[in-house]
Amino acid sequence: MKSIRTKLKLNNKQKTLMAQHAGYSRWCYNWGLSLWNAAYRDGYKPNARKLRKVFTNQTKPLDPWMKS
Repeated sequence: MKSIRTKLKLNNKQKTLMAQHAGYSRWCYNWGLSLWNAAYRDGYKPNARKLRKVFTNQTKPLDPWMKS
């Protein structure tokens, strides 16, 4: 098996956008993990579909920095 390694040559604006996307993804992951652990700790059976529904309908509208 052979792999090819490529390097992105990003300008400053693109680097900033990539960092913002990575930060947003990390925030969403941590939010979901904390909610999942809290639900599990309280005796509920969490699932990803319900978690996405809560995020889209309740959490996202409260934080204006999260654009759709």
